[in-house]
Amino acid sequence: MSGVCAACADRTDCRTPLDLVFLVDDSSSILPSEWPDVQQFLVNTTRLFEVSSSDTRIGIVQYSTMANVIYRLTDLQSQRSVTGAINRMRHNGGSTNLAAAIRLAFGQVFVPAPRAGAAKVPYSRVVSFMSWWRGTLVERRSLAGERFPSCGRPAADG
Repeated sequence: MSGVCAACADRTDCRTPLDLVFLVDDSSSILPSEWPDVQQFLVNTTRLFEVSSSDTRIGIVQYSTMANVIYRLTDLQSQRSVTGAINRMRHNGGSTNLAAAIRLAFGQVFVPAPRAGAAKVPYSRVVSFMSWWRGTLVERRSLAGERFPSCGRPAADG
């Protein structure tokens, strides 16, 4: 399987390498008791992809009052390293500053970074933001407003 999520393994339209950046809300709208659920959701979601420097690269920006880069697209790309970074994330509380997370994602995470392999191939860039409200994950959307199924690819119309 090359650069695809497990759910799309047989689809030829899902073979494009992907840069996937998660903007993760850790503000006071998320209870400390809910934080392990947020982390587990991230781990489960990243497991849907073949994480490597030539396939799906993962980035994570954690935000509340301030935003912090947790994992860069240029960091070692393996499921084990991504899971370790997620598990080391701590809940901070504070206000919800999504704008700071977006600025940080596009200013420091989506920077020109060569992909592994000699051939230059086109790849997709996706930002997924998530927030919890009263124990429920708010629907994931790209900044363009497209709805994404569990594999992270834009949903087909109709």
